[in-house]
Formats: sequence, C-alpha cells, structure tokens
Amino acid sequence: MADNSANQTIARNNAHVLFTSDAIYFAVEDETDGRVTSSIHIDTDGSPRSVSARFFEHPELALPYADTTIYIDYGGSYCVVPESFLSQGIPPTAWLGDISAETQVMESPAADRQYGVFYTVPRAVHEFCERSFSLQTYRHPITSLLSSAAAYSRQSNPRTLIALVDTPTMDLVYYQDDRLMLANRYSIQDEVDALYFISAAWRHFELVGAQDHLALFGRDTALPERVRALLSESVSQVSVNDYAAFGAKRTVLPDLPPLLQFRLLCV
Repeated sequence: MADNSANQTIARNNAHVLFTSDAIYFAVEDETDGRVTSSIHIDTDGSPRSVSARFFEHPELALPYADTTIYIDYGGSYCVVPESFLSQGIPPTAWLGDISAETQVMESPAADRQYGVFYTVPRAVHEFCERSFSLQTYRHPITSLLSSAAAYSRQSNPRTLIALVDTPTMDLVYYQDDRLMLANRYSIQDEVDALYFISAAWRHFELVGAQDHLALFGRDTALPERVRALLSESVSQVSVNDYAAFGAKRTVLPDLPPLLQFRLLCV
C-alpha cells in the first residue's frame, strides 16, 4: 500500500530539472495546486562525467513524474524568433551563427506560441538527458520570464525593463504595450557592466526615469542592490526580486535561480 501511495504521488507531480555549467537544480511541483513540494541544488563542474555522477546520487530526479521539463542553460546566447518566421524554413544558423559539432541546436516554443527560442546546449549533456529521462520536454528557461513579462506589461506597467543580473551573464527583457521589444543576454563581470547595458537599453527605448519601471532580479539581492544604487539618481522606479509583482502567490525558493523561480512561482 505504501508503494502504491508513493507511485500515485509521483504520478500527480511535475518535475523541473535545470542543468547549468556549475549545478543541477531540481524541483517537484504538485500538479493539483502548483505547490513546490521539494527542491534540490546539486553542485557539479558542468562536465558530462560530473553531471552523470552527481545525478545518479539522487535517484528521485529520474522518477516517472506526470511531466518532466528539462532546462539546459550553460550561459550561451539564444535568439527569440517571431512565430511568422518559424514556418519559413530558415536554418538555425541564421539565428545562432556558427554551430560547433559539440553543441545541439534546440527550439523552445513560448507558452503563447507567438515566438520560439533557438539556443544551443552541450551535445553530451543533451544525450545524457535523452538516456536518463522518459517522456521529457525541453524548454529554455527564458520562456518563463517572457511569459511573466508579457502578463506584467498587459496588467500592471506597459513599460518595464527587466534585468536578471547574475554574473557572468545578464538577461534583459523589455515589453512595450504588450509587444516584445528586447530579449537578449549579455556578458558581465560586475554591477558596472550591468549598468552599461541597462542604461543603453533605457536610452534606446526612451524610458523616463521618474515614470517607467526597472525590475531587477538576482540569486540574492546583493548584486541587484548595487546596480540600483548606481541608478539611484536617474531611475526612481526600481524593484529588486519582487516576484509578487509578477504574479507569484507562493514563497520564493532560495536555492533556485531566478529563471526557474519565474516558472515555478509566476507562470
């Protein structure tokens, strides 16, 4: 009876597994109410050998959940492509540039199907996932932020620049009146680099410092707060890790990175 009860619990849960260059993040979501019932942060060095060794130390990662979504994000670039271009047979290299033999090209549809995200992942990690999971789907984690940002633009503030600040990269997303205007990833080393790219986007879209909104997110508040301090004289409407404003109805999960937080809390 106990085994049967456990199997029923697994069958009504959804699993989310994020592979990055230095960790595996895992979360289980109750399908009935969206609660995150457990989460794990597993350090790796990103290599296939390390990923495999650490993965199999946690057999719960590969259980037969109702749905398993795999996110592979080693910090590479991505390209958000409008739906109208997706059916034209344009090869991925047109969006991503040269692709090495060690990488696998992936396409991740957005929730509203208005665009797709092309990106590359390490081929060896993708092959490991193909062997280790069953009935899995693949998504790029940026799609969750795009969905949340679109809803926020419609319902709360039509002109909000969103920055996920997390060295060595930063993601910038900007919707204007429910239209996606910017979704890009930048290499950064510190808050000064972040300031440069945020300021460039702010000027390009002619945002107003006392009126329009900048939403900063990070693994913790330290780096976003340093960015906010640098912008204090020019941008007054700045928030840090305010997931509630983007629809989060549950407690933030401290062990998980921002892009996975958006999927589990806000979408």
